[in-house]
Amino acid sequence: MGYNALLMTTYVAVDLETTGLQPGKDAIIEVAAIAFADGQVLGEYQSLVNPERDLDSFIINLTGITQRMVNGAPVMYDVRPHMRQVMADHIVIGHNVGFDMGFLEQERIGVGQHRIDTVTLASILLPGVGRYSLEALARFLGLPSLEAQQTHRALDDARLTVELFWALTDLAHKLPFSTIE
Repeated sequence: MGYNALLMTTYVAVDLETTGLQPGKDAIIEVAAIAFADGQVLGEYQSLVNPERDLDSFIINLTGITQRMVNGAPVMYDVRPHMRQVMADHIVIGHNVGFDMGFLEQERIGVGQHRIDTVTLASILLPGVGRYSLEALARFLGLPSLEAQQTHRALDDARLTVELFWALTDLAHKLPFSTIE
């Protein structure tokens, strides 16, 4: 795939907040998806999700998402069509994308879609960074939205993932083609 083909590709950054770490056992409490191509955001979707269970205090403290907030939110069945629409058949981008896609695939969303993990991309392009968390990479690269974002909220993390992907692809484009190959 050449440089021009990469520019014409549509991607979708996804991020989730969940009640725990295990798809099938734990539940989604917030979703976000941002479609983008050629340096432009094409659309975004965000929703809290009612997990139909109680949130534990660790998740409430980590995300700032309260039981009251999710009790008034739609269930995943109602969120699913919106996520499918924004994700379409685009290439999925995520920071530790396997985590998010594990939960989405449990909900029959994004099954079989191509994906790119920004953790993997960063470890290849920035091998000496040391820490590869979304916040650490954003700080290392001086991404502007880091200061304005609320970490562990799906839309803010998805927006930061888009910026990180753009920064990493800019770094990759500066490398000699033989290195990229």
